[in-house]
This record gives sequence, structure tokens and C-alpha cells, in this order.
Amino acid sequence: MSSPENGSRKTKAKNISTYCRIKPCDDSSAEIDHQVNQSYETGVKARQIIQFTRPNNSYLSSSPGGRKSQQYTFNQVFSEDASQDHIFETVGKDVIDNALSGFNGTIFAYGQTGTGKTYTIMGEELEYDDADSWGLVPRALNYIFDKLKQREQAFEVMISFLEIYKENMLDLLTAESFLYDKKLIVQKKKVSCKMDDDGVRLEGLCLQKVNGPNEAMEIFMDGYENREVAETYANDRSSRSHAIFTVYIRIEDDTGTLLSKLNFVDLAGSERVSKDKLNGDLAAEAKEINRSLLFLHKVIKSISSGTKPETFRNTMITKILRDSLIGNSMTSLISTISIEQQNFEETLATCDFAHSVSKIKTKPRKNKTEDINRILETLRQDNDELRRRIAELEKQQQKPPSPDQEDMKKLIVEYYNDDSPDSTLQIRQDDDTSQFCFRTLKEIAKSDNENNAVKATPLTEEEKRDLDTRLQRFIGENGTEFTTRDNPSEAQYCIQSMKQIIREMDEQPKKKGCC
Repeated sequence: MSSPENGSRKTKAKNISTYCRIKPCDDSSAEIDHQVNQSYETGVKARQIIQFTRPNNSYLSSSPGGRKSQQYTFNQVFSEDASQDHIFETVGKDVIDNALSGFNGTIFAYGQTGTGKTYTIMGEELEYDDADSWGLVPRALNYIFDKLKQREQAFEVMISFLEIYKENMLDLLTAESFLYDKKLIVQKKKVSCKMDDDGVRLEGLCLQKVNGPNEAMEIFMDGYENREVAETYANDRSSRSHAIFTVYIRIEDDTGTLLSKLNFVDLAGSERVSKDKLNGDLAAEAKEINRSLLFLHKVIKSISSGTKPETFRNTMITKILRDSLIGNSMTSLISTISIEQQNFEETLATCDFAHSVSKIKTKPRKNKTEDINRILETLRQDNDELRRRIAELEKQQQKPPSPDQEDMKKLIVEYYNDDSPDSTLQIRQDDDTSQFCFRTLKEIAKSDNENNAVKATPLTEEEKRDLDTRLQRFIGENGTEFTTRDNPSEAQYCIQSMKQIIREMDEQPKKKGCC
């Protein structure tokens, strides 16, 4: 019997984390003047500010005016020499750890074409044997399986790989390749998207089960090779589509089932048709890419400003990212930028996009279904374990002492009776021996107290008369001493008699005065 977890364990609304990665510039003389500084905002975790100074050159002479400098705040700004591992440690691990705890997560990359989005998310093409070049996805696959195996819990991992090309949603994992007229043709299965108040559903998308990181990596690479790419003026291998790689995680624990999904989104880069010298199919692709990114920007601007939301239904990418932007997800954005002067306007546009994203708050919640039978079984097992341990302890206390314990007891008695302050007790250094010594010393001390205690015996009438006579003699004659036997009853009787004698002596003068 299963039931959704009460309250879904919602967390507080959380701002989307934004990061900036700077692409290395080959010619330092052509760099935009920029500075990266720490942000010291009150009550906010330390962040970083990147400030740009507008260049004065002929290329930008037709650009609209504005402030001489512009600055933007990010959770962190990664310099040109930031390693792939550093990106993963800073951006990836937090989102993945939360996914392993039952929270949905999304990491998406946005930026001008050729600035390193695919490199950041996927990694260096055809160099997956070189772990240094791995992007977030390969590192995440290894990290997820390492963590799951450490838990020793039943789990299942599935993956999917979706492409959005010219507003068509295509499955990259079920693509089939064949030669036609000496040309390689890749045929991809179409996927449909259904959206309602409960979220986004993808129909026809293949979810493939994987049992380890190597198998997952192989399937990922096969899907990656099926993606639409082309050589452009800005990039030798430019992505002509948006790509969404998703990891679905199912974990069985003692009380129920955790379900989460982790999206890695590589958005196609924004392009200027004239500047990037695009024509034909490339120009048509660029228009579709720019159109989808424009609607994405509009949606994000409307959410961040709190105005009436722009519809998510205009493009496929806005449909796919709906839950990541306003729903149940812990989301992070990596903005990739160029610091070449000729790309200044595109860099500012990317940072403007990130600034709008940083204002958005998502509503992540733990996705867990609790199993009442499993909870009861866990409680029964815990009960049985406690009973077993109690029985073991009782058995240890009842069992007869071993020969070793008898020898140890003799040593303890000798140590107890030795009045020398320098005496020591040599014992083994373990808990059982120490506990035995303490128990034995306690028994000896208790026995000594009982033996040394003087028991009170009742007095006979003859013994009382003898005590009265001795007390009268002790009171009436100077220099006499009064002694009693080691019987508490004698001492008690004498005290009571003395109190009576003293009381009578106090009353005698009063009686004489009255007569």
C-alpha cells in the first residue's frame, strides 16, 4: 500500500543560481576591459561582480549608447583558465546531491554561439578517454553511480536524450543511420509534448535503463553523435539545435521510494545572420534558434518582473523548461561569454539574460512516496534487533565466570586489600575486562560495608535496669566514665534516659516554688 508523502516536504522558494564562464581570448589586445570583484551584500552569501567598460572602436560605432561601464552579479564568475573539474565541483555537485535526495534539478547553459556551452555541458568532442575534458554530463554519470553504490540501497537509473531542431522534438537515442546516394542520413523519431497544470509530459521519448557509468557514457556518446551540427564562421562544430540530456533516478529506502530527474540543457547559441555570415540552411536554422531564444527571454523577463507571464506554449524549449523555471526544480544557469571587443553587445545581452534569471524563484519539493508496509517492517526489524541485544546482555550477566575471570578476581581482591598508594592492577585493554573489574570492585566494597555494619539487638528488661543504675551512678559521682557495648540499641536507650533525667531536673525547682 503506497501513498504520496504528506505535504510533499516542500522547501523554501529558492532563487535560480547563476554562474558566468569566460571563454579564453586568443588576442589580449582585443579583449573587453573587464574586472571581477567580490560582492558584499548584507545577508547574502558572497557572490561576484563582473564589470565591463564599453570599448571605443569603429565596430561598435553604430551601437546604441548607454553607460560607459556595466556590471552584473553572479553566484560565481569563472575565469578563462577555470578547469572542467572546478565547474563540476562548484555548479554540478550541489544540484546532483539534491537529486540523489529526491529533488528535481536542472543545469542549463546559455550564451552566444562559440562561447563554450556544449564544452561546459557535454565536454570536448571525441576526447571522452581524457577525463580532464569531460563536461558536466560525463562527470555527473560517474558521480551518481559512485554515490548510489555507496548507499547499498536498491536503485534504478534511466536516461533520455532529446533534441529540439527547427521546433521539432526528436529522440537522439533511437536514431537510425543509413547511406543514401553516398550520403549518411540520420533518421530520428519524433516526440510530442503535452503540457497541463500538473507539468510537462513527453510522449514517445525513449527512456533507457543503465546499470553503470560506462554503459551510460556509451549511450550518451551515441546520442551526442546524432545531434545536428554544422561548421560556421564562429565555430567549427556549431550546435544547430537545443539538447536536453535527462537522468531519471529511483531509490528504494527503508520507508518508501525517492524519484527525481536531472536535466542538462545545452541551448543552441544566439547568432547574428549577417555578422556570422550565414546563408541558406544555416540562416534558416539561426532564425529558428533566435526565435526560440527570444521567446525564452520574454518568458524569463515576465516571470522575474512579476508581470503577467508570457505563455510557455510559443516554443518547444519554453515548454520543456517550464517546470525548471517556475515549478518543482533546483535550477542553475551557466552563462558563457566572450570577452573579445567585437562580441561586446552579445556578451551584455547574455549577462542581461542571466540577471533576469537570477530573480526567479523555483519551488523545489522532495519527491517521495512512502510505503506504510515498508515502514512497519522497518519498525519490526528495529524492535527485533533491540530484543536480541537485550537478551545478549542478560545472558552475559547470567553466565558463570570463566577461569580467566576467576584469576582476575583474585588479582582485584589483592589490589583492593593492598594499602600501598603505588599499587597497580594490570588488566587487558578492552571494554569487557574493564567492566568486569568495575563490577567486582563494586561487589567487594558493598560486601565490606555490610560486614562492618553493627546490627542493633533489642534490650532485655534486666539490661535496661542495669543501664539505669549505671547512669544514676555516672550522674551522681564525679570522675566516673560511662561505657556501652557495640550495640546501637544500648546507645539509643541511654540517650532517651538522659533526656528524661534532664527534663525531670528542669522541672524540680518549679514544683518547690509552687508548694
